[in-house]
Amino acid sequence: MREFTGIGPDNCQYFAELLSGVSISESPLALGVMEDGVPAAAMAAVLEDGVASVISFEVAEEFRRRGIGSELMLRFLDIAQESGAEGVLMVFHKDLSGMEPFLDQFGFITEDGEAQYFVELKALLSSHRVLKTLERSESGDCKSLGELNKEEENRVFSLLRESGYSLQDYADLGGDRKASCIVIKEGRAEGLLLAGQMGRTLHVYLLYDREGASIDTPMVLLSHMLKAVKDRESLTQISFTAAKESVLSLVTSLLEDPRQLTKQTEVRSAVLPLGTEKEGCFREYCTDLQSITKRPNYLKLKDSELKSRPLSSLRSGELRILEDYIRRHIHFGRGASLPDYDKNSSAVIIRDGQPESFLMIRLTPYGKIRLEYLFLKAGQNNDFFDLLVFSMKQLEKEYPPETPVSFVCRREAGARLVEHFFPELSYRMVE
Repeated sequence: MREFTGIGPDNCQYFAELLSGVSISESPLALGVMEDGVPAAAMAAVLEDGVASVISFEVAEEFRRRGIGSELMLRFLDIAQESGAEGVLMVFHKDLSGMEPFLDQFGFITEDGEAQYFVELKALLSSHRVLKTLERSESGDCKSLGELNKEEENRVFSLLRESGYSLQDYADLGGDRKASCIVIKEGRAEGLLLAGQMGRTLHVYLLYDREGASIDTPMVLLSHMLKAVKDRESLTQISFTAAKESVLSLVTSLLEDPRQLTKQTEVRSAVLPLGTEKEGCFREYCTDLQSITKRPNYLKLKDSELKSRPLSSLRSGELRILEDYIRRHIHFGRGASLPDYDKNSSAVIIRDGQPESFLMIRLTPYGKIRLEYLFLKAGQNNDFFDLLVFSMKQLEKEYPPETPVSFVCRREAGARLVEHFFPELSYRMVE
């Protein structure tokens, strides 16, 4: 039995190995899959500035190639969009060739990144040279970004422009304002370090020293950063992205063994915009009745006990709740109401007296079946086939196999479900 569940403090211990040490308190978007009571997959993300950044996504080796990862991603994308995310970002530190077909089916756009170097925090802190440097170094002219006044922040922006970063880059990074720091001497900004923690890694995005600055400036910045993070139990490693050769040489010189600074394969990212359709437009996927009723998934579920009920079976109180829910959440906008939909083939799943998932079907005067509104409660993607099988069972009793059928998708999540289960279908945009 496959069960999808949100991950929180009460059950995170079951998914700890799959989440690679990610703290659930840092990730409000965390989902797991149990297969016959065994943790099979998990993913976690942080939502910041409208972007859901995935910090962990893993399917246990023994459960791969069973569709678990695809179902997990579908559910995650639904929840991310409902949480206000405008896009999803996944960053990879390994070869993406095996993942690209998986990412393609959801519409992710992959982008090349830059080389990244990693060092264990304990390797740095146990280095004799680092310990001596931390003992004798004082704050002096180096300040955390969180300590700056307005005038000093302007000097940060000046250095960013000089280093080739834009102000938008700075805003996008967000980052760790305690670990990020700047050296200001006699009113002149001489060096800047920008860093941000994600999961158990502190990413150093920029370590820049201005021409003419003191030769010690990079070391002062690194020392300040290490002092700020050395006692963090949640932190295990530091990464340097697109670092200058001089920075890598400095870090290597601090280590007891230069091999402790390791180069990862080129970083690549995958980006998926959410909800980018033009207002007032929707996607229409066209097929016919027999193309659905001959599918193995349909035949498998056809004779099983379904949770769906026809619209005609709802009591007056349930109908009022459903109609109110649809008006508030789906925004009919075209004058449609419940009487416009077929009461025998339109299907609803009621749980605890509340409509949680539903599929509204309109029968057009020219003999076309339009699946107009599909709504699934977050975390209930399994309802999709339950609703579809129930509706198709009713329709195939009355309509010939070649009857045209169209899926009308006004929401991104619905379109992804149709494309996942019916990958052969193409769509047209309809005003």
